[in-house]
Amino acid sequence: MPPDPPRRETAQAATRPLAGIHQLSDKDFATISRLVEAQTGIHLSQSKKDLVISRLSRRLRALGMRDFSQYADLLSSGRAPQELLEMTNQITTNKTDFFREPHHFEFLRAQVLPAVEAGTPAHGPKRLRAWSAGCSSGEEAYSLGMTLSEYWAGRPGWDWKILATDLDTNMLRAASRGLYRPEQVAKVSRNLLLKYFLRRRQDGGYAYEVKPSLRRMITFGKFNLIHAGYPHRTPLDFVFCRNVLIYFDGAQKQAIIDKLTTSLRPGGWLFLGHSESMLATNRRLVCVGPTVYRRP
Repeated sequence: MPPDPPRRETAQAATRPLAGIHQLSDKDFATISRLVEAQTGIHLSQSKKDLVISRLSRRLRALGMRDFSQYADLLSSGRAPQELLEMTNQITTNKTDFFREPHHFEFLRAQVLPAVEAGTPAHGPKRLRAWSAGCSSGEEAYSLGMTLSEYWAGRPGWDWKILATDLDTNMLRAASRGLYRPEQVAKVSRNLLLKYFLRRRQDGGYAYEVKPSLRRMITFGKFNLIHAGYPHRTPLDFVFCRNVLIYFDGAQKQAIIDKLTTSLRPGGWLFLGHSESMLATNRRLVCVGPTVYRRP
């Protein structure tokens, strides 16, 4: 049977001390860690215990639970698949910005796109396919979309698409909507803001909505990088998978890199985050820039 629906908190309930919410036993942490790893492939070390308490306390409050033991029992019971989804949404980190790590976008403009163009036969199909893996709330995918749109603007006939995936369904809903607060678009130039966003009234202020012409070039969907089959039908020209691998252990990281490499066409590029580095044992990729790698 499905679990009882979460009950709404009253103001009084929300202010009552919930001591159990701040106490997570080693047993319950082990249960939650096991479920997180089974759902996402992410291994939570003991050092992440405070993070789990911080991230999941709100779920206990939403469900009217007073301690993690009750919550761990619910998760492991098999009766709450939706709560397992909510739990993984809370645990995964979603820090992102428009044009984060700008040197990657400069490399894309100056090196990758000219190489793709030069390598396309004059009378062949002009097509580019890319993947934003771990796209969070969409800023990276839309930054890539603006970069590609600007580059191909004076070069008609190009068919380009971006696949954007994440584990967090809440973030994917936000990404698909493409609505951002003024502070979120602070790193977007005025020219790009005027060209690719609509200004909307929201909550007594303003928000910026990605125009449909850009949104329709990007497909958002849920995907877990530890899965065996990857979610694309044709080899990719480049993949952005930045600040995602840091959550996996060495063996998982190597397996994901191998699968990402296989996803690339020969000559394709892989972009990793500034806090990540390639495993030296991977001989299928060549470093061509700071955290930029190419499949020979």
